[in-house]
Amino acid sequence: SYQTLELSSLVKAIKLIPLETSDSCLIQKINQLIIQNNKIYVNNNTKEVLVFNNEGDFIMSTAKRLGEGPEDYFRIASMDITEEGFISLYDGFQIKEYDARLNLINKYSPQIPDYIRSAQELPRHIKFGKETYLIREHEHTCVYSTKCDSILKLEHEYFHPYSHTGNVNSLRILENGENIYFSPSYICD
Repeated sequence: SYQTLELSSLVKAIKLIPLETSDSCLIQKINQLIIQNNKIYVNNNTKEVLVFNNEGDFIMSTAKRLGEGPEDYFRIASMDITEEGFISLYDGFQIKEYDARLNLINKYSPQIPDYIRSAQELPRHIKFGKETYLIREHEHTCVYSTKCDSILKLEHEYFHPYSHTGNVNSLRILENGENIYFSPSYICD
């Protein structure tokens, strides 16, 4: 049997934040959105991260780092905002962390086996702690240590073909004491 759930029992207020629109910040397709530190970060069509303040005013874009130079990225499969406030971009082969001025702070190259990569799904990553990333590639989750520069653990998670309903949109993570819980989040969630 179904039970009615009132939205007011879960949410105190809803605030609509219109994001600024100009030639510098046109949103083509939102691949990922993160709200953190009073800022809104939008992965715009895997090409750039657009950053807005909590009122929707445009602050900056990472587009100046789109390229083939040693400090540049060639696409944004996934983004994360680290504890330090760095913008972490994963292109599927490298993780690059940029400071607020888009200076490259760190660059990592996780050696993820080719057999787990998917042409259909964009990989996702999330940093927890100072030295560890979770990287989600299709049905595999990797625990990558930046300190050791190696994959510490690789887990395969089987999905029944009828229950797998869409691409992974992001990772959800919760740290509770010494325990870390995470799960993939699907677009339909």
